[in-house]
Amino acid sequence: MAYVADCPRAGERPAVDVATADQVEMRLPSKLRGVEVELAGGALERLRDFAERDLSDSVLAQAVTDSVDASRDTGRFAWRGVGRE
Repeated sequence: MAYVADCPRAGERPAVDVATADQVEMRLPSKLRGVEVELAGGALERLRDFAERDLSDSVLAQAVTDSVDASRDTGRFAWRGVGRE
């Protein structure tokens, strides 16, 4: 909660959504590095949907999609990160 309290509002998005998206972006995808995309596809899809629908973070959702698509050649998830302007 301290992280949320110190997180500035980003436009119309509530600070809790911004802070949660930051934490998801920084912590979760890197821990999934190397999992088999075919086996974890449903979980990765739910992560993308959570970012898009619940956190209103289309940039994070697109980064998950792009990382999954790029990982199909090797079959293993490789987080490519988020490019924010």
